[in-house]
Amino acid sequence: MNSKRLIVSLQLWRGKCIKTSKFEKNNSTYLGDVLNAVNIYNEKEVDELVLFDLEASKNRTINFELLSKISRVSRMPLTYGGGIDSLEKATKLLSLGIEKLNFNNLFFNEVDEFKKISNYIGKQSIVLSIDYRKEKNNYNIYYEGGAKKSTLTIRDIADKNIQQFIGELYLNNIERDGEMNGYDDSLLKNIYNDFKIPITVSGGFNNYENIKSIFSKYSIIGISCSSLFVFKGRKKAVLLSYPDKIEKEYLKQS
Repeated sequence: MNSKRLIVSLQLWRGKCIKTSKFEKNNSTYLGDVLNAVNIYNEKEVDELVLFDLEASKNRTINFELLSKISRVSRMPLTYGGGIDSLEKATKLLSLGIEKLNFNNLFFNEVDEFKKISNYIGKQSIVLSIDYRKEKNNYNIYYEGGAKKSTLTIRDIADKNIQQFIGELYLNNIERDGEMNGYDDSLLKNIYNDFKIPITVSGGFNNYENIKSIFSKYSIIGISCSSLFVFKGRKKAVLLSYPDKIEKEYLKQS
């Protein structure tokens, strides 16, 4: 795994690309056909593509046919999250060529099944999404699309007995999702050294200098952006973009 990764994340709803704001499906923008988006990002040589199927997360029904088409087209490493609640589904997804599986609900609802999957397929293919809100002075964890509040804390998840089942931690700032108001790294800087696994951060990135600031502070880090790479201008016209090779090298310089 590269020490610094600049990732594009796309949300799916009924097979189409959308972009939410603050995890609210009713406050989303339609982006177009996902296969078209994959082809565009292929040409832009994206480090990694992450797909979140919001419908699958809700209904627990994965669109394997669509994911098979995406995997065949994609020349980028793929991570998928949404509706993965069994070993059978996990192994089927990997058989399609998807490299990593992103979990959220299963970890909080059925942690034993989560551990079973990790033990079988290997933690290198396991990503745990932590969706959080900063409320007063606390960072509270949510699941089920941000609807349910967990009793677990970030420190609980940093426990070595939990980390042994996780290959990567993916931090989602719910309140900054889709807002493009700058990434707040106050949580990251407090917990970065508690984890012995790679961390990817998401939520609020609004320009390249914001990205460079995080890359300059952390030697091993993934930055996952959506709005920054799908919108342009104050009116948020849909335009899929990504830094070119020279820009990306600049951003990743320490």
